[in-house]
Amino acid sequence: VEEIATIAPLVVLGDAPLLRGIFGVNCAAPETRPSCLTDEKDTIPDGALLAEETWAARGVRHISVRELFCSNGLCDTYIPGTDILGLVDYGHLTTAGSLYLAPFLSCALEGLGLVDAAVASDDGECLGSVT
Repeated sequence: VEEIATIAPLVVLGDAPLLRGIFGVNCAAPETRPSCLTDEKDTIPDGALLAEETWAARGVRHISVRELFCSNGLCDTYIPGTDILGLVDYGHLTTAGSLYLAPFLSCALEGLGLVDAAVASDDGECLGSVT
């Protein structure tokens, strides 16, 4: 890790929410959506917090995205405030989920000084942050 960090800035992208306990439930169907809501604290993959602490101790920057799929303490397979599926297979991003994250990631990278504001958003201003 230390060798890589001397060549280029290293940034670790955190996990999307791991929606355990919904195996066998089709979360893409509107009628089953309520069955897929998961308490935010239960969506953290095993070992994720230790990994984040380890990266931080080594000076590696980390961008968390888990909370971007949660609202009012609950995480969902849908992008918050929409009926657009953002997660599938218990924590993998859909194309829409990736596109939803893009401006947040741009702003986070801008906040870390790795891209400038003109690249991070259309108007040069980042309104959201995941750092």
